Amino acid sequence: MRGTIRRFLNEEPRIEIVGEASNFGETIQKTEELKPHLVLLDVHMRDESKFAPDFVRSKSQGAAGCVLAISLMMDEETVELSNSYGGSKLLDKAKLVEELVPTIQKLCG
Repeated sequence: MRGTIRRFLNEEPRIEIVGEASNFGETIQKTEELKPHLVLLDVHMRDESKFAPDFVRSKSQGAAGCVLAISLMMDEETVELSNSYGGSKLLDKAKLVEELVPTIQKLCG
């Protein structure tokens, strides 16, 4: 999924991918190092139990401008999980092709 999203976003000249992570620990580390405008976060990524407190703390320290969460599940539990990670918006992975770039542009200007 990450490769597909990367290829899709690389076609958009106004968006620059500055890093990638394969788990929440890497996400926290890279967010703190790179300080991106936006973190695109799969809320069901591996090792999620270690994620929320550290990421919310790093986000509150200004590490990321905003968090755009994605998931294949759009139930209430997933919405709550996204919110606990500081998600500005939750997108359905099945609709990423139509919604990803416009949502990034809206959240980041």
